[in-house]
Amino acid sequence: MKKLLLRKNFQRTFAFLLTLVIVTGIAGIGFTAEARTTVDLHAFTWSEELRRPIQPVSGVGIQISIINQTGTLFNRNATTNRNGGGGVSNLNTVPNGSTANVTITNIPSGYRIYALDISMNRIRHVLNYEGQNTFQFTTYGTPWLNSFSVAVLFVPIIPTIPIEVRLDGTAIEFDVFPQVTDGRTLVPLRAIFEALGAEVSWNAETQTVTGTKGNTTVVLPIGSTSPTVNGQVVNIDVPGTVVNGRTLVPLRFVAESFGVHVNWDAEARQVTITS
Repeated sequence: MKKLLLRKNFQRTFAFLLTLVIVTGIAGIGFTAEARTTVDLHAFTWSEELRRPIQPVSGVGIQISIINQTGTLFNRNATTNRNGGGGVSNLNTVPNGSTANVTITNIPSGYRIYALDISMNRIRHVLNYEGQNTFQFTTYGTPWLNSFSVAVLFVPIIPTIPIEVRLDGTAIEFDVFPQVTDGRTLVPLRAIFEALGAEVSWNAETQTVTGTKGNTTVVLPIGSTSPTVNGQVVNIDVPGTVVNGRTLVPLRFVAESFGVHVNWDAEARQVTITS
């Protein structure tokens, strides 16, 4: 009998406590959830062929701030160590839907950012914005962000090989490097006209170059896509232009106007002119 009374008293007490927790929760007096957000940082060089990190990068600065409508929830700076890693912690709650801002500093010389590989609550997401050093995205979690890793992937900067122009096997010397605009090679006007054996004149008032060789006269107003050859309009897709005070003209149009053959080797970045 005594045991039975004790059991009934225990059941009543448990039912009372359970009711108290439910009522308290409904009344809004219950506990507030807090999430400990641990941020793991990594910086690697990236192999586009192997599609994986291949070398840790130390000394990379990573600044992370997370905000929402209530204000700043998280703001930390860290620097990767010799193993390419690092970490910071935050005790504040970071709810789903907050805005995360990541800025990368101390980018290693000779490298550019290839992508930012992030993981939030073990869900992976890659931001592939080459050349940027700032990123913004929305956090997600259920309902809190309680794990957050950032991996910065770097790739080497491949130097641009200057374009070489050869006329009948001999390189043409330019005082300004040729450049490619919308798939067309532009070169300094006087050098290309004179290399082709044409007499060249420049009208500064009308911004027009005129080249004459034998019975052929080429008139090319800078900025115009309608130059003339012996008075006949020839439509071109890229006009002559002025860059840093130097006048550049479309090489293929000028050369072919004087009856020579032009070939472009994209891999070698070489223009071959054959008379």
